[in-house]
Amino acid sequence: MKRTVFGWVCALLVSLSSSAWAQQPKTQPPSKQAAGAAPAAPALPKFAGKLSSEPQQFMVDVQSMMATTNNTTSKAAGTRLQQLWATNKLTATHQRYIIALSQYMLTRKFRPRPHFEHFYTAIAAGAQVQNFSDQQMTEFLNVVGKTLEKEQPTDARSFWPVPRSFWIRSFCTNPVTTRCG
Repeated sequence: MKRTVFGWVCALLVSLSSSAWAQQPKTQPPSKQAAGAAPAAPALPKFAGKLSSEPQQFMVDVQSMMATTNNTTSKAAGTRLQQLWATNKLTATHQRYIIALSQYMLTRKFRPRPHFEHFYTAIAAGAQVQNFSDQQMTEFLNVVGKTLEKEQPTDARSFWPVPRSFWIRSFCTNPVTTRCG
């Protein structure tokens, strides 16, 4: 009896999934796309293992580095940093400091995922979610720099999730809230 019911359930699932698959639109190869269709995004260069000191090239290098993870969250962290980079929320001094910290992290063998992902997400959350002032962003970057200098890499790596997760949670900024969970 159980085998019969199990067989019918499996048959039903297979038939539902095949009909759903058949209803998906077929995509054309890039050479056969409509003439009015937007071109695909340009391919990122392969990550060379180092980050540039020039702000524009640095962003290209960050996107390439985060793309090596093949993880959507990591890629999104790089994209959020790029969007923040294009606004006026980060001063030129902040940008240079972020570049220097990123290069230092790379020399200490920090990985794109999770370390750079957490670092870039914390910067974006501080600027966009918490609306850090220039002074607050400078203080955060100073704390990051001191943490990287004074702590062993294994201890410094455990630092990243804390500010990232704290600043992302918008309810933590509510003065009525007594705890953040």
